[in-house]
Amino acid sequence: MDDIVSSASPDERIELGRCLGLNLTILDRLLRHAGIAGGGHGPTEVATLKALVASTVPLAKTVRMFGLDTTTIRALEHRGVLQAVAWTVGDPLGVRYDRIELERLVSNLRFDVPEVKFVTEGHVRFDEVAILLRSGSGRGDRAAVVMSILSNRLRPCANLTRGTGPTSFLFDERAVERLALSVRDTRGEASIEDISNEL
Repeated sequence: MDDIVSSASPDERIELGRCLGLNLTILDRLLRHAGIAGGGHGPTEVATLKALVASTVPLAKTVRMFGLDTTTIRALEHRGVLQAVAWTVGDPLGVRYDRIELERLVSNLRFDVPEVKFVTEGHVRFDEVAILLRSGSGRGDRAAVVMSILSNRLRPCANLTRGTGPTSFLFDERAVERLALSVRDTRGEASIEDISNEL
C-alpha cells in the first residue's frame, strides 16, 4: 500500500495534511488505513478522509472532553478503557480515539449531584482517592478512580463548583473506605487520614 502514499506529490500530501489538520506521518497512516488508491487525491478521497478524521478525536481534545490530564488519558488507554484508532497507534503525539466511544464514556462520567463550594466533613476529594488507589508509585492513580466510577464501584456525592471534569468530584468517606477495603490487602493499610496528610 505504500504506492498509495507515494502516488501523491510532496506538495499534494502537504496540502491534504493541511486541509485535514493532520501531520504527514498520521496522514500517511490514514491513507493506508483508508485504502485510497490512485494518482492523487480528488474531492471524493478528501471527503472520505475527512469523514474518517471527523469520526475520531485527537489526544488534546480528548483531554479537554474528559477534564483529565494526558497521563490519565494514556493510562486509561493502556488499561483498555480507551482504544486508540489503529492508524494512530505508535504515534504518541498523533493518537486519536473513536468519537462515539469517547462521548459514551464522558456521558457515563456525568452525575446529577449537588454542587458545593468547599469540601465538607465526610467528603473525600478525587485526588485523595487517587492516592489511595495508587499502585506502587508516589503519584495518585487517577485512572483507577475513573475506572472505579465507570464500573459503579464508586459514585460521586457532590461536585466542587471550582473544578472541571471528574477531578472536581467529591465522594462519601464511607464509600471510599469500602472501596479501600477491597484493595487494601495488596496496597497496604492507608487510611483516609493518612492520605489527607500527604496532600
